[in-house]
Amino acid sequence: MSEEVRYWKFTCSGGMEEECLEKKLVGAPGRMWKEVKDVKKGDIIFLHIVDKDILYGPLIADSEGIMNIDPYALGRKNPSQVKITWTNLTKITEASKKFPFLEKKTLKLEEEEGREILKTMQTE
Repeated sequence: MSEEVRYWKFTCSGGMEEECLEKKLVGAPGRMWKEVKDVKKGDIIFLHIVDKDILYGPLIADSEGIMNIDPYALGRKNPSQVKITWTNLTKITEASKKFPFLEKKTLKLEEEEGREILKTMQTE
């Protein structure tokens, strides 16, 4: 019996976009640790660059949620971290117009939301 696929949305500003992708690392503030600790290796992650309204994905969690994988990364303000990897990276512009649920403050996406993003990314 296989586990269900879980989907997550991490956010960052355009100033950290390059660092996230170069270091293959996403993070969230410490107050989000309750959610980040539930990320498991193999989960699907999307990275929302809020100020540019760009969504990258699908990213694959290459670690569980861990505190301070790189304590100096991401402006030192996002210690709840997950290593990421990907095969084919897709970029969606005007993401919150296409997916209004990206505005939710939670990191975990509903399965239908994750599937909707994946379906769109496969046609981009």
